[in-house]
Amino acid sequence: MTTELLEMYHSADSAGEQCLQKLPVGKAAECHHLTSKDYLDVLWTSLAELPAIAICYFLNRFFKRRISIAIHGVCGAALGAALLSCPLSRAGTVGLIFGVRSFMSSLFITMYLYTSEVYPTVLRATGLGAAYTWGRIGGIATPFIAQVMLRHTIRGTKLFYALTALLCGVAGLLLPYETKGRSLEEKWE
Repeated sequence: MTTELLEMYHSADSAGEQCLQKLPVGKAAECHHLTSKDYLDVLWTSLAELPAIAICYFLNRFFKRRISIAIHGVCGAALGAALLSCPLSRAGTVGLIFGVRSFMSSLFITMYLYTSEVYPTVLRATGLGAAYTWGRIGGIATPFIAQVMLRHTIRGTKLFYALTALLCGVAGLLLPYETKGRSLEEKWE
């Protein structure tokens, strides 16, 4: 979605036009070569995986797992909602995408941790496999969702992703077990 959002800066004539309800169609939406700035911005947002590890460590060290999951989701949703503000500079957009991506990557790491702690050894591989599968389905679906939705509504797409992050945070609070400090079970009881 990063490159699609950055496309606005190639086609907009002024800051106010960056808040168009959908990406431009016709001549303005034609493919163009990515610039060095585009590559650098995508690199910056991709580097969000690194602070995600530190965020995950800090939150899981000082908070219970379910609270940590909720914090990840709410912070990711808040930063995603901030993307709705207009006009937003290119640097602001890249910074917010970086933040959202950091919290969502950290959320995914925490879910792996939670899944490995909640299931006994005999079911752990199944639980982790299910978590991984849903993560991959999300990874496969998100480019399609971004490509299709951004052509219809930019705000709606950003809102969709922000609400999804918020839903993950709320779902974390509703998880049935707290696993922090709990020993790993060998058998299902």
